[in-house]
Amino acid sequence: MSDFSLNEEIVKLEENKRRDLNIIALYLSERRPDIRNKAQFGIVLKRHLRAARDLSPFEDDQIIESIRKAKEFVPGWTLETLVKILTK
Repeated sequence: MSDFSLNEEIVKLEENKRRDLNIIALYLSERRPDIRNKAQFGIVLKRHLRAARDLSPFEDDQIIESIRKAKEFVPGWTLETLVKILTK
């Protein structure tokens, strides 16, 4: 039995001082991917770090609005999708 909890990991990311990790927490809260253990979680973090760093200079309201647009137009949206929305 795994003691991994995605919700607990999201809280840790939200409480971190690094903005890129806060952005990944927001993404995971919105998308709720099927992550079942620490190893999978590590892969997800690595996968999204670059895009989260690219999003860091944007204001919260800009990121939230880009999430709204992504949900409406791109069913499989990722953080890279948000970067594209905010920079086009």
